[in-house]
Amino acid sequence: MRYFLSAILAFALGYCVVNSTSIVAPEATGVTTLAASFPVSELSTESGVRSNTTLAGRALHGLAARQEFPIDLLLCPAANCANCSTFPTEGLPKFTCFNADFTYKSASISQPSGEGFPFAIQAATPNCNSRAQLPGVNECFNLNGGPFNSFILEP
Repeated sequence: MRYFLSAILAFALGYCVVNSTSIVAPEATGVTTLAASFPVSELSTESGVRSNTTLAGRALHGLAARQEFPIDLLLCPAANCANCSTFPTEGLPKFTCFNADFTYKSASISQPSGEGFPFAIQAATPNCNSRAQLPGVNECFNLNGGPFNSFILEP
């Protein structure tokens, strides 16, 4: 009996470790054209993963308060960040593969303060198999190497 329980515990622990990245479909809060005004850069899965921080970008003018949140991930079905679905990142768990439920061709991180933050947001192919880290805020990234339909946050 003791060996049976040990085997069950070992299996359960192994299953949790192997499946630590789960596929979850977060709910988008709306559609925006905000990122269409951001500068545009190209990004591909070959760009790889950088240190798990996102650099400061261009602050949106007219904001007095400087703060890390809100940080919204904007995923866009067309190039140049037009008509993007908004995914708020506050409270989302790290190391979880999120399924956007649509294919996107460009992405941006909207952060009014433009300060950057101490974790990485990565655009990803299905099941987060290939990733491209979005390296800055308030900048539009046209994505190459897709199809992209997932994203992941990593500390």
